[in-house]
Amino acid sequence: MSNVRFTITLELFFKHALLQDNDRFIKAFMSNGFSVMNEEQGILYKGRFTIRLSRFTRIKGKAINTAAIGIGKDELRAFINHVSVVRMLLKDALDVNISEELDACSLLINSWINDGNDANLVIANVKSLNGIDEFLDYIVHRNPFGKLEFVSKGSELDSEWSKMEIDATDDGEYLISLHYYTYSIDKVIEYIGNSYDKVVRIVKALESCSNFKDKIVG
Repeated sequence: MSNVRFTITLELFFKHALLQDNDRFIKAFMSNGFSVMNEEQGILYKGRFTIRLSRFTRIKGKAINTAAIGIGKDELRAFINHVSVVRMLLKDALDVNISEELDACSLLINSWINDGNDANLVIANVKSLNGIDEFLDYIVHRNPFGKLEFVSKGSELDSEWSKMEIDATDDGEYLISLHYYTYSIDKVIEYIGNSYDKVVRIVKALESCSNFKDKIVG
């Protein structure tokens, strides 16, 4: 598929408030090649990757946000390496052991995919998704705006949970949002590594159960 773009946001939540010293956090990442994007908000960047301490009062000092903005398929591995660097710096420079202190991970991957078909027509004319392998583990509904939403079956919000949202842009691209919540950063890394193949399978599954081609001919 051509013109695939990803924006990834990963939030790491800790059991205790560990990172109150914003200056120490910034210095640790600047020593590894990051630069300050916004000093007031404590946002650092390196290429298309950003990182900052969460500013929400209820989790202040207990969460880190890191993101990849507008990357391609070939840069997914670079973001995974970036997450590994974050783990290393937390341990070596900030004395935070993720394996002991991590409480949860919240991942959002937005992907824009153009495979040559008009995604608006595909999504509008999707027939039953029952029995489609890619969607067997999800409950699906179409919201009032025509977006397809899938929520994972048999999962708990306090253990492992996933959701998919599928829409189309004004340019006829697919906009697929993957939400994933888990205790394990290793599972997050695996999920990111598989994300391109996942969105490709989703698009193929949608097109296989849509009568959009008949609509075009008619």
